[in-house]
Amino acid sequence: MKSETRTYRIKVLSPLHIGCGQVYEPTSFVIKEQEKVLVGFDPWAFLMSLSSGKREQYSAICKKGTVDSLLEIYDFINREAQSMVGVEAVLSSEFIKHYKDTLKNKNFNKFHIERTAFNSLDNSLYIPGSAIKGSLRTAVLEHRFKKRPFIPPGNPKKVNIALQGNLLGGIFQKDSFSRLKISDFYQVEQVERRIVYGINKEKKPVVVTATPATPIFEVIAPGAVFEGTITIVKETSGMVKKVSFQEIETALVDFFGGECQRETGQAKAIGVSYSIQKNKGQIPIRLGRHCGAECVTSVDKERKIKILMGPGLPPQTLDHATTIWFASSSKSPKSNNALQPFGWASLYQPTAEEIAAGEEFRRKLKEQQDRLWEEQRQRLEEERQQRKAVLEQQRQAEEERKLYEERIAKEPWRPWVEELGKIDNWGDLKEKIECFPESIELASHPDADSLLQSSEKEQWRRSREVGEAIVIAAKKVKKEYPKKWDKERDNQVIEWLEETGVNWELPIAEPAEKIVESETVATIRAFANLGEFQQSSFEIKELDLEAAVVLQQRLKEWGCDQKKVKKNKQKIWKEVDAHIKKLEKK
Repeated sequence: MKSETRTYRIKVLSPLHIGCGQVYEPTSFVIKEQEKVLVGFDPWAFLMSLSSGKREQYSAICKKGTVDSLLEIYDFINREAQSMVGVEAVLSSEFIKHYKDTLKNKNFNKFHIERTAFNSLDNSLYIPGSAIKGSLRTAVLEHRFKKRPFIPPGNPKKVNIALQGNLLGGIFQKDSFSRLKISDFYQVEQVERRIVYGINKEKKPVVVTATPATPIFEVIAPGAVFEGTITIVKETSGMVKKVSFQEIETALVDFFGGECQRETGQAKAIGVSYSIQKNKGQIPIRLGRHCGAECVTSVDKERKIKILMGPGLPPQTLDHATTIWFASSSKSPKSNNALQPFGWASLYQPTAEEIAAGEEFRRKLKEQQDRLWEEQRQRLEEERQQRKAVLEQQRQAEEERKLYEERIAKEPWRPWVEELGKIDNWGDLKEKIECFPESIELASHPDADSLLQSSEKEQWRRSREVGEAIVIAAKKVKKEYPKKWDKERDNQVIEWLEETGVNWELPIAEPAEKIVESETVATIRAFANLGEFQQSSFEIKELDLEAAVVLQQRLKEWGCDQKKVKKNKQKIWKEVDAHIKKLEKK
């Protein structure tokens, strides 16, 4: 099957919006006031950029589910997403003020930003081939009708279909445009996006009874260039009327050139002046939304445009539109100077150098896209591994919890054993052991009543595990305070362990060595009674630890540690004991 393919470029001459059914969700963009840009980002990427604490905070706000919480969500995103990278669209100061007022007044349902057509893989903008084909078809139909203005007889409701079939040689496979293949047109350079308002102006003065809604659009800014191909399949079988590149270009110049002059004059009549500048040799074309009903319907004398007359009024059917749509940076423009029509562009064939430059741009864009995909793949894999690890930790924790509960059911003393391991002094150790097993909490035990009434509770004291826990705790205390550990404490531990079958290892006696005592210690040992010590020149606060301990031992021999003794003995005992503790801390 023979065909002819030509490369074309489309240069945008006025704001262009091609609907795609997508909007900028408030949870997927942030407004940067200083730069005057809207940054659209991946909500999942935003969540992953948050710390665990911030993520929990965001989750808590989302769970509220109230109107006020929506404002909290937007405030949180606007505060935390300022560093996010993504699609950028230029904003006006009026739009930023409108956005702030919307948040303040909580009119969330009335704030939608409709996106123009974009590639969901890399967010790059493009012009769908179907949009271009529709414009070409309209122009060719009008061009052929002017050459042969024939209105088919028959049912008025089916006249349009019959008319198109007559002009294009039939319907479906016999239609001239069934042999026309148009690719999507993609960027050949960086493209600027803008956020604008759609302003609908009446062509003739009317009494306005209500303020019309003002839609918000993302548009392709004037100056953007896109490139694609148009192919005509050279097949003659069954084709009555063929279409050629020459006819298409002639039809575009004739139809859209005339429409541009007509609308420019109508706009000027209502005080809106603008100029659509295209380079010499370039072909006019109009695309996208709000480009005027006359530019998207055919044929001139057979147009049937439905005009909505307002609430409660029946619509009218006319052969022309009664309003013109303009793009504005302000919701309520004070003048018409900055208003621009939607959708004007020019079509032309690029040079070989321009085609090469476009291919190079798309190559780099693809490399960037591939890199982004790889980064996303790696990120998703890391997230998957993290989720897997978290689930495994949760599973292990749950398993350990169940095992612990099962063990507690069989061995209710286990929490007591764990608490015993935290003790590091003799007083608490002694109290904990002597209160066992009465101190064990049995409130959560399934057999609490029977355990309290049975002799099983007394069996716990004989448990080997209880004995081993006592040994570990006693060794810990002995290590912390070795100088206070004496034979009396060894005997106490042995007594505690008597029924458990666990032994307490006593220190092995080493061969006695000749101890060389200081002169002070020797003097203290030589005192026969307390009176001799009091008559000596010793000051308790000047004694070293060794001398103080020996003195305490002598005071014990003299009965100073008893409760019912004279006040002077109690005083000196307390003074020596406090001095020893002070020295031990040092």
